[in-house]
Amino acid sequence: MRNPSTSTCWKQVHEVCSNGHQQEWFWKYLKQKVGEGGNTLFWKDLWLGHEVLGHKFNRLFVVSTQSD
Repeated sequence: MRNPSTSTCWKQVHEVCSNGHQQEWFWKYLKQKVGEGGNTLFWKDLWLGHEVLGHKFNRLFVVSTQSD
């Protein structure tokens, strides 16, 4: 949300929904569209389930040349 190109609308939604227990529902239902991948961390973003791929497949993560 600190990116200068983020729309004013999203900044306001984030501000309203990021206090106390309300923050939980905001992040729970917010999804990311991969697109060109500049803001997507394959190993570190939560894709499915409750564990990031870097933890679930740690041996692959450790030997990966693209861990970031």
